[in-house]
Amino acid sequence: ITQRRSRGERHEADCNLDLLKPLGIPPVRVSSVSFSENLPENLTGSIKQGNRNVGIFPGMGGSARNWKSVRYAELADMLDENGVNVILVAGPGEENLLNAVSVACRKKQDRVVISSLKNLAGFIKRLDCFVAPSTGPLHIATAVGTPAVGIYCPIRVCLPSRWGPIGEKDAAYVPDVPVCEQCAPGDCNEYDCMDKLSVKTVADGVMERI
Repeated sequence: ITQRRSRGERHEADCNLDLLKPLGIPPVRVSSVSFSENLPENLTGSIKQGNRNVGIFPGMGGSARNWKSVRYAELADMLDENGVNVILVAGPGEENLLNAVSVACRKKQDRVVISSLKNLAGFIKRLDCFVAPSTGPLHIATAVGTPAVGIYCPIRVCLPSRWGPIGEKDAAYVPDVPVCEQCAPGDCNEYDCMDKLSVKTVADGVMERI
């Protein structure tokens, strides 16, 4: 099977499913993942029963452009003003980023650092919505059935048409600028385009899903 994934014309999930067709495996476009049912108290304590709980995961591996810390903080503030219980989430090694977002928030938000993938999946499962850039935990949200809201850059190979969450309740947002081939800060009239992705747009997308 010949594929040209670098062109970004199809979603990675569909490309992978195509590889199964010769084996007679039907292309079921639904993901799933195992998760911990029993979470440690330091994780469950941040989730407020009877409230709308939203996790914001600002970290990523650096394979694409991301929002600045202050934008995630503004999102947390806006959701908080709408009565949402916001929890800032990170993986190990991302404590400094989590602190940067927390410091920029007008109100102190709960923070959790989760090192176990099964605990992370179990934690996301208990949320009403999960916000993240183009990163694995965003797809974990889809896999456990929690609405995912993704933040993506306009670089062609990074677009949500290739890497976005695939759940029916999911959404992905990209700055309203022309698609580019690579980020060139010194030569780009749209730089920094990620600042052009409105916090309210993302917040509205979250509110629609909770």
